[in-house]
Amino acid sequence: MPARSVSRVCGFPAAALVLLTLVGAAGLEAQASRLTGRITDAEGAAVAGAVVSLRGTVLRATTSSQGRYTLANVPPGQYTVLARAIGFAPGETEVTIAAGETVTLDLTLARAPIELAPINVVVGSRARHTAAEELAVPVDVFTADQIAQQGTTETSQILQSLA
Repeated sequence: MPARSVSRVCGFPAAALVLLTLVGAAGLEAQASRLTGRITDAEGAAVAGAVVSLRGTVLRATTSSQGRYTLANVPPGQYTVLARAIGFAPGETEVTIAAGETVTLDLTLARAPIELAPINVVVGSRARHTAAEELAVPVDVFTADQIAQQGTTETSQILQSLA
């Protein structure tokens, strides 16, 4: 019995099978939808690092430094779009996306600073019998007089000027 031709698969010529695959893929690509937009705060400044997602799906995107995001290959349908960022109240809105459509959706998030528990007491001590040079980690020691001479109570400014 002669060998079967490799140009046939399941009774179809291989070229026809490739053509059907490409036509099917092109049809699916034409159906692919996108959701794109920008996340800003109330003053219009970009919110970088915000996470934008569609509720009930695994589709997620993180905003760029300009606050822009894109969700690709979104199936057609109605969705709740969620936007979350540290220091902002979450935002959500409804959107309907049709097959093959690119929808632009910009959202504004309201600032909602996270309140931390106050620090009541900070205690520090230095043993008089251990020299700073003998410690396992590098340590800078500043006296109260050195700190007072800086003319500010901002810790970050004091440390920058004394370092």
